[in-house]
Amino acid sequence: MLFHITMTHSAQNCPAYNHDDMPNMAEGLKKLEGLAKSVTVKIHFIVWAAPEHSAYALLETDRLGNLAQFLNAIPIRQDFKVTPVENAQQLAATSRAILKRTK
Repeated sequence: MLFHITMTHSAQNCPAYNHDDMPNMAEGLKKLEGLAKSVTVKIHFIVWAAPEHSAYALLETDRLGNLAQFLNAIPIRQDFKVTPVENAQQLAATSRAILKRTK
């Protein structure tokens, strides 16, 4: 399944304002791809909106537990909004199946 993740943190938790946390954050981010593979999470993208203290990701995995392991390894205290999503081709196939059943 695909999951769109919105991650937010406060200015108080932002490594940009706490230079003691910056090395840990940089090191943790370098390890994300390896961690993702180890917990069976595919990273489609992760982008950061630093001025807003937020980040966005599109991740794929079969189990919510894998996703939780991955997200909790990101080295910054954050809130997560996890939204299951599907691509347009899958949505079209679902729509055709629903229409077929209702005829």
